[in-house]
Amino acid sequence: MRLTLKLTLATLLSVLLVVARFAYTTSQREVRQFEQDTRVHHQELGTALAAAFATAWKAGGITNARAMLASASADQPRVRIRWVTFDRMDPATAPPFRLEPWILFALTQGKTVSFTPQEPESPKDRLYTYVPVPLITPLTTPLSGAVEISQSMEGQQAFADATLREALAATVMMAALCGLIALAFGSFLVARPIRELVQLSERIAQGDLTTRLTLRSRDEFATLADAMNRMSAQLAESQHRLAEEAKNRLAAQEQLRHADRINTVGKLASGVAHELGTPLNVVGGNARMIATGELAGDEAKEAARTIHQQADAMTRIIRQLLDFARRRAPEKAAHDLTELAQGTLAMLRHLADKRGVRLTVEGAEGLSAQVDAGQIRQALTNLVMNGIQAMPKGGELKVAVRRARETPPPDVGGPERDALLLEVKDQGEGIPPEVLPHVFEPFFTTKGVGEGTGLGLSVSYGLVREHGGWISVDSEVGKGSTFTLHLPERA
Repeated sequence: MRLTLKLTLATLLSVLLVVARFAYTTSQREVRQFEQDTRVHHQELGTALAAAFATAWKAGGITNARAMLASASADQPRVRIRWVTFDRMDPATAPPFRLEPWILFALTQGKTVSFTPQEPESPKDRLYTYVPVPLITPLTTPLSGAVEISQSMEGQQAFADATLREALAATVMMAALCGLIALAFGSFLVARPIRELVQLSERIAQGDLTTRLTLRSRDEFATLADAMNRMSAQLAESQHRLAEEAKNRLAAQEQLRHADRINTVGKLASGVAHELGTPLNVVGGNARMIATGELAGDEAKEAARTIHQQADAMTRIIRQLLDFARRRAPEKAAHDLTELAQGTLAMLRHLADKRGVRLTVEGAEGLSAQVDAGQIRQALTNLVMNGIQAMPKGGELKVAVRRARETPPPDVGGPERDALLLEVKDQGEGIPPEVLPHVFEPFFTTKGVGEGTGLGLSVSYGLVREHGGWISVDSEVGKGSTFTLHLPERA
């Protein structure tokens, strides 16, 4: 509606300016035309009176001639006619003001002069016309007098002013009528479609991409409505496409993680077999001695308890392996990260022993975070296995758990906060600087064929990012690498 009012006011001002200018110009033109007609009338009248004055003077003298002019003046109620002289200072016959030199010169040349006086002491609302009478000019002077015709212009100016006022009044009425018409048409042709377009844009901003707007006009507003309809359709299509892509990407990521878990499970198989071998031997030996009667009484009960303990140990190992490989949605809960690290290293200890790598954990108890234990165990397992494989000559791999106050990197964002860190530090060969920026890229690996898929670090980074954290790496060629999991202490 504000735009309509602005357009209406602009129309009103335009009409007022144009019509007012036209009325003023017309009134001034009428004033000039009346003055010009009056000049012509004065000149024609003056010429006739000058000839009659000369004739009357010759016939009856100056008195008779002046009486003739007085009679003529009486016949013209709005015009004053008299005889004036220029060769002596006679107030009765002198002009009412001082004549300019150019006027006197024109009169000496026998020319008729019409003008409106401009001197401060002279009347400015009268038109004066002087017609010389050369027949009575004495020999001593080129000019002795002239017929003076004057007429007041106040009536014409008042008429012009009245005309101007009437024109202005008509202008105001016309402008008001035009304003009402412009306001009515503006409300229908401008305000209504703009209001509907604004409502459509607000619905789009709120996420409603199904509403369409149809304007019955064939102007720019209809074109804009069609463009917004097309935009809504394209946004809806893009939104659907992005949702499908996100869904497919999440499915692909989960498939990669599951594949990485299966790959890791395969590598853990030998270690699990070794871990199950000892309990199975104990169980088998005790069961055989009980069956053959070698053990009886309290000894048989003690052997049974040993079998039960070893069965629990094997169940726990198998459950850990199944939890690691099972494909499921994240389930966050409070977990002690030191215990989680110890359990992870226990699963990998056999693989480490085969390569001469000693696994240690440093960390106080009570460092708990809201995490999915299976996912964090998978991420930590990938980092530890990478460290083991990076130490072909053996050495020590240490997992440290500690608390720190830190600011997340720009790609994570957020204010400074408390975090729990899982540091995996190996004594391996290190990572070259040109390789370091690519270590978290999917399928990027520097290992030999059959030693890795290139998914471990990428999957680990994705798992930690889903927990609101990130992984950093610090490496020096020949001295080893340190991968750090940064996890928020509170979810």
